[in-house]
This record gives sequence, C-alpha cells and structure tokens, in this order.
Amino acid sequence: MKTTQDLLFTSEKIDQIISEDLKLVKTFETYLIKRQKLEQSFADEMSTFLNTGSRNNSACSALIYDEIFAVFAHHKDLASDISKTFIPPITAFLAYLEREQKNIDNSIKKASDSIKAYEKKLFIARSHVERAQLDVLHFSSTKADRSKRNVKLYEQKLQNYENEQESHFRNLREVEFPNLFQATSELDFSVRTTVKNSMLNLTHLEITSAERLCESLQMVNSSSARYEPSNETSTIAKSLGITSSQHKLFAICRCAFDGDDVNDLPLSRGELIEVTRQHPSGWWEGECNGRRGLFPMTFVEMITDVESGALTINECFEIDGLYIPIKPNEIGVDFGDVVFVSTLKDGWCEGYKLGSDSKGRFPAHVVKHIKQMRQWLHQDPV
Repeated sequence: MKTTQDLLFTSEKIDQIISEDLKLVKTFETYLIKRQKLEQSFADEMSTFLNTGSRNNSACSALIYDEIFAVFAHHKDLASDISKTFIPPITAFLAYLEREQKNIDNSIKKASDSIKAYEKKLFIARSHVERAQLDVLHFSSTKADRSKRNVKLYEQKLQNYENEQESHFRNLREVEFPNLFQATSELDFSVRTTVKNSMLNLTHLEITSAERLCESLQMVNSSSARYEPSNETSTIAKSLGITSSQHKLFAICRCAFDGDDVNDLPLSRGELIEVTRQHPSGWWEGECNGRRGLFPMTFVEMITDVESGALTINECFEIDGLYIPIKPNEIGVDFGDVVFVSTLKDGWCEGYKLGSDSKGRFPAHVVKHIKQMRQWLHQDPV
C-alpha cells in the first residue's frame, strides 16, 4: 500500500513539474512568434513607405531616407533573427520536452502495472492457500494429508511471491522513483536554463537593435529638422550669417570621421561643414560648430548654394527618356541625347545639351550615368 501511495505521489509531483515546464516553453514560443510577426509587420510598413517613390534627389532627402532604411533594416533583421535563431530551437526543445514527458509517463505506467501484477499474483496465491486449508477440514485423513501438503506448497509459493514483491517494491522506492525524480529535475533545470539563456540573448539582441534604432531615429529627426534644403536651408544660412552673395562653400557629412590627428576635424554624419579650402590632395579644410580642421573630401557631399539647396554635379549623362518642355526655362530632351548636368535640386537638373545651344532645366528621372565617357566621345557618328 505504501508503495502505491509513493507511486501516486511521484506521479503527481512529476506531472506538476513537467506541466509547468511545458507551459513555460509554450508561452515563450508564443511570445517569440508574436514578436517576430510584429517586427516583420513593422518592417513591411517601412518597406511600403520606402517604395512609395516620394524620394527626391536632395542631399538631405538621401540622408533621411538612408536612416529610414536603416530603421527598416533593424526591424527586418530582428524579425529574421527571431525567426531563424530563436524560434526553431525553442520549437525543437518543446518537442523534445513532450517526448520526455511521454517517456516518464510510460515509466510510471510500467511501475504501476508491475505493482498491480504482483497484487494479482498474491491474491491468487492467497486464494489457493485458503482453498487448500478448507480441503483439510472437509476431507478424510488420506485426502487431508494431501491437502496439507498442498497448503504447504501454496504457502511456500505465496511466500516467494511476497518476497519478490518486497524486492520489487524496494527497487521501485530506492531506485526507480529517485531516478524518475532525478530525470525530471534535470529536465526542469534544462528547461529553465534554456528559456533563461534564450531570453537573455533575445534581450541583448533587442537592446543592441534598440540602440541602433534610436541612433537612426535621432539622425532622421536631426536631418529632417536641420538639413532639408527645400525647407530649412535658408534658416540655417541666416543663423550662420550667410548670404547668397558671399559664395561660401558648404557640405554635408555623409560618413562619420573620427580623426587621428590633432589637426583633423572630427565629424558626425549629417553635420553641416563650411569648406574653407579645397586642397588637391583630397584633404580639405573647414569649420563645423566652432571647430576647425582637416577632413577627407570623400566623407562629405557638397552643397553649392545653401539658400537654394542645389547640389553640384558637373557630370555628363545620357538621356533615357523623352521630355517635352513646358516652361520657358526648360529644355526638351530625347532618348540618346547627352547632357552636361551642372546642378541638381528637388529632382530637376540644370545644364545643357551637348551639340546644341539648348540650356535650361530638365527632370532628373530621364537621365542615366555614362560609365564609359571616353568611349562615347570617340565613337563614330551614325
């Protein structure tokens, strides 16, 4: 009876532990799936915004869109990491946990069946002993002697069964049940360790992603408020005391520059620099936020007229579309024409068409860059 109670206690305790573990892992798996869907949904919304075609060709717009794309990339990468790095191991671990639960349940059922089997054997053996004892009382001396021998035989068999049962029950109490508890404890520890480590890794990933995301959002906000040529450049110019007649050169930093020398000018992405000297070596001199120094020209993008927001291009392009002029200051271009673009502002080019006297504005979406300019210049006329 005590062994049956021990088995019942063991079964209930193990079932409670494993049920809690399964609930914990399933809850974490559900959270991961919902979080992955949320991040993917946000990334899809950002992708839709980036593909609306509202982007123009100003330096500030390019900078802002770059940062918005970085925000999109953060959410997309986080969704991908959760989907590929976190969900599959947790799902596999959940399946493993369910298999182990079945194995432990089978072990408990096997122990329960063995207890019932011994109880059945003992019941049958006791019945044989009682029947043999009744035969001794009812039969004659000859049959009674035979019945007495049967009683001894059945009593011996009953004793053997009782000894086997005691040995088996002792093995259950001292070996099988402790092993089941040990296996369950190890499984429980494995569950909690796995979930804990996964949550720590996910938290670290989220913190890292959040830091990059905040940096990008701050840059979007800064760029939107300060560097949009079509809206804010005039305000910046006036605050710096700049007029269009001064012909000063300004540039926007497109890539952070830390500087290795005391004479260098450290720059952060998006900062506005006044270029005071353009040296042929590629190292320019300038001023930014009251600091002066040298910086590489490849880290910045020029703005020739801060007040208008026009960008210096000074390159040849081939026309890849047809445009019929509408206003007097516009020129018509057709497929195959080659144009020289001097400046670019708000999606419109300012320049002239090679081989003609046509000079004026035309849309930027009809031009494409000529990669082999020398080859084009020396090709035979058709």
